[in-house]
Amino acid sequence: MILVPVLFKPCMDFGIDPVHLGVMLVANISIGMFTPPFGLNLFIASQVTGLSIVKIAPTVVPFFFVCLMALLIITYIPAVTLFIPSLCGF
Repeated sequence: MILVPVLFKPCMDFGIDPVHLGVMLVANISIGMFTPPFGLNLFIASQVTGLSIVKIAPTVVPFFFVCLMALLIITYIPAVTLFIPSLCGF
């Protein structure tokens, strides 16, 4: 959230679409929400289930790799991200 205003202008200078940049940033933030050591979703899951974060964190690994692959596709193939907005006229 703090870096978006700083990154916006340079990304526009490099020709990155603002919608594509937004989707990339949201995907990155969502991955950060469930990866240790500061994954807020891990703390919430720990409180809800009563299990420790040490027991919950290894179960996140498969989801991490799936999300990482999705992030790579989103980042390097902008047409995937921009398909629906292009249908709406953006």
